[in-house]
Amino acid sequence: MQEAREMLSSLPKLRSKMKILEKEKELIKEQKKVREEFMTDYIQVAMDLEIAEASMGILSKQEQDIVEKHIIWKYTWNEIMTEYEKEKGFENTLSERSLKRIQENALKKVDEFLRDVKR
Repeated sequence: MQEAREMLSSLPKLRSKMKILEKEKELIKEQKKVREEFMTDYIQVAMDLEIAEASMGILSKQEQDIVEKHIIWKYTWNEIMTEYEKEKGFENTLSERSLKRIQENALKKVDEFLRDVKR
């Protein structure tokens, strides 16, 4: 599950890097020449981003929300519980234990997905 956690936490960085590479690609296109090194880097980042985005897509909305807040944006469990209480009301708030269980199950799904993708 560590691989899933690391991959998901790198999502904002991958998105930013892809934006930079897209800009660089446009500049290179204007010059009519593409460096092999650039293309190798571009393809790797594009694939990493695609895998990271796709792995979020296999999760339920609730799992996505928890993973995004805790792993990607580094919210604390208390911050997540407070947001849930604001959004869904006190009676529908999830406990820290429930949030951790949901995240654990989501990471297992992502790990399984990554194993399938890397075959």
